[in-house]
Amino acid sequence: NITFNSRRSDVKEFELSFTIEGSSSNSIQVALGRDSDKDGTLSFAETGAVYGWRNGRYFAEDVVSGRRFEESGVEYVAGTGRVFSVKMRTSRNREAKEFDARAGSESVLTNLSQTCPVWLYRPEWNMMRITRRGIGEPAEWFLCDIGYASFYMCTGATVITIGTGVTSMGEYAFAHTYAVEYFYYNAVNGSNYDAQNYGFHRMGWNAEGGTAVVIGKDVKRVPNYLLGPYNNGADTWPNITSLSFEKGSQCTTIGFAAFEDINGISTLILPASITTLEDWALCGCTNLQTLIFEDGTRLSYVGAYATAACSSLSMVLYGGTPAQFASVSINNTNNGSGGHNLYFNAATKVFYSADEPAVLDNYYWYWINKDLGQIGIWGASAAGEEE
Repeated sequence: NITFNSRRSDVKEFELSFTIEGSSSNSIQVALGRDSDKDGTLSFAETGAVYGWRNGRYFAEDVVSGRRFEESGVEYVAGTGRVFSVKMRTSRNREAKEFDARAGSESVLTNLSQTCPVWLYRPEWNMMRITRRGIGEPAEWFLCDIGYASFYMCTGATVITIGTGVTSMGEYAFAHTYAVEYFYYNAVNGSNYDAQNYGFHRMGWNAEGGTAVVIGKDVKRVPNYLLGPYNNGADTWPNITSLSFEKGSQCTTIGFAAFEDINGISTLILPASITTLEDWALCGCTNLQTLIFEDGTRLSYVGAYATAACSSLSMVLYGGTPAQFASVSINNTNNGSGGHNLYFNAATKVFYSADEPAVLDNYYWYWINKDLGQIGIWGASAAGEEE
């Protein structure tokens, strides 16, 4: 288990802790540095300091000089987990001021704790990378939690990447990250949230062009309330202007209200792997005009109010035949307000055909360029111009 928690909005104080179960040959490293080329990764050349476990000992290393501080006199006992915790406080200029490292109750890296060199943390660093080696059994994998308001008011951040090991995010975890232009979410076992989580409250509000969101290929289920809604009104919503799934997506389910009230998108392409839109999944996406289910779609269920209030939805491009679409279960539960899947049902349905059908008994669509999301419609003179 790896936890990163910042107690201040500008990361002037943070705690880093992890518990490791495994063999003495396992190696887990937590690296801090600056993503200088802004490619969303932290290379070795961009790394400043590394904390970790190697050959049964904890260590801290200055990558630039190569100096390493390790535990000494520790005998590794197989099958036991030992907690390594790092607590740091920085000075006003955000350089390391106080440092304490412990394994359980025992103070370790004592020479480092006394000297507290400036390389432990520098103000220009903006990224953390977690890597693992020698991991063989699923029971030895690690998970990560992002605590309450961990990155609240990190107003200079432009990229947020949630990796495969993240399991949960506390309330307001990334709230008021106004400058975020790109958000990549790839948590394999992400837990559900509730309507008051506000994890991305006002994300991207000051970003030119808003925030582009990409759901990673390893996500099996988009958690409930991941990106919405925010019950305090439109002035609290994240400014999402693009929403897409990574190529090769394995996602099967869009959870309850996961994409509710995302009003900055006009087109959404859902991967063929999607089987279920849970209740309220896309509710309130008022500017969504075209909903595309990729060719080979396995869609089987559209939940109650999944597309409610999508008042601009005029076209549904379904990646299969009319007969296959007829087998999709659509929950048309109505609470009397007309808020069920009214617009989804009324939208023009266009079915997939790679080749032009001999008989145009319905509208059919095809890919002009799948990588660019460009489509054409057979019978476009009647259905409109190519998308």
